[in-house]
Amino acid sequence: MQPTGHGHSEVPDFPDEQSRALAAAYDRGSERWHATRTELPFNLRLLLNRLLANCPPGALVLDVGCGSGIPITRYLAGRGCQVTGVDASAALLEIAQREIPEARFLRGDMRLAEPGGPFDAIVAWDTVFHLPRADHASIFARFAGWLKPSGRLLLSLGASEWEGTSEMLGETFFYSGHEQAENCRLLGEAGFELLHWEVDDPSSRGHLAILARKE
Repeated sequence: MQPTGHGHSEVPDFPDEQSRALAAAYDRGSERWHATRTELPFNLRLLLNRLLANCPPGALVLDVGCGSGIPITRYLAGRGCQVTGVDASAALLEIAQREIPEARFLRGDMRLAEPGGPFDAIVAWDTVFHLPRADHASIFARFAGWLKPSGRLLLSLGASEWEGTSEMLGETFFYSGHEQAENCRLLGEAGFELLHWEVDDPSSRGHLAILARKE
């Protein structure tokens, strides 16, 4: 059942100390992070429009790793979607609730959160790669379980087999990913048909954008 009401609720715990540390880093840097949020990049706007192309008016959309809600949650709400945002950072969610009061927000790790649904579409942009790649297959299966039949998923992933940390806004963040073909294989095993994929930023270890449909 789709959750009702606004504000935000919480999943009480994190699955490991690493995810707790990640949330704390985003909490500490929340205002600095939010200050970097701007309008949607043109290519991401195109992908979001493709995601929503077959959705009904007032579509139920889940934004996983929504952060401060800018720019993706705001764009989805502006398109008339009923948006539920999930993020591990309480500080970022406070900003998101201020910026997009019509949306509903849930604090928690995507491996534990129960956001309701089923949803017409899910966005998971620049968030899955913060969790160990050993968990990615089960995360994809969770996404499939939250979607309606033929529901669509837009996500980004790392495009190389790598785990490690990187600095951003004065904080250290963990990243983990599979190479491109393995990402596609795991999504297929989770029940997704890939509609489109592209390495939209080949710098560093690659940034893979994928649009998929639940089979």
